[in-house]
Amino acid sequence: MQRMLFVCTGNYYRSRTAEELFNYWAGQKSMDWIADSRGLREDMSQSPNVGPISRFAVDFLTQKEIPILGLDRMPRSLIEEDFALFDRILCMDEQEHRPMMQARFSAYENVVEYWEVRDVQFESSRVALPLLFQNVEQLVQELEGTMRSCL
Repeated sequence: MQRMLFVCTGNYYRSRTAEELFNYWAGQKSMDWIADSRGLREDMSQSPNVGPISRFAVDFLTQKEIPILGLDRMPRSLIEEDFALFDRILCMDEQEHRPMMQARFSAYENVVEYWEVRDVQFESSRVALPLLFQNVEQLVQELEGTMRSCL
């Protein structure tokens, strides 16, 4: 089983949504992939987020009829050991997360991939979540195509 890791700042909104979307589609397609998510904030107790997952994520996933398997899981911080556990690591927003990677995990700054999905204080969830949906959908299609070409 190959492992994908989605990373945002607080592991509350974007990375959690991406994890749920990816696992749903990968399961529907019987892919040999599973996703998890983390946040770059070192101390999650200092987060302004309340609860395990953003209401924007819950509303969006519910609207798309995607079951939320990690509804009660609290946000988790990225740790150095994660870089050895995952086959691919995707940060949600290069402008926001590359400096955070430089500060906390400079050796891995260029190992991770970066998307351009802005956080809710910079971009409305009505814009960001459909973009995230599209990015995850394209990623799943890419991985599915890679699986087919290996057969």
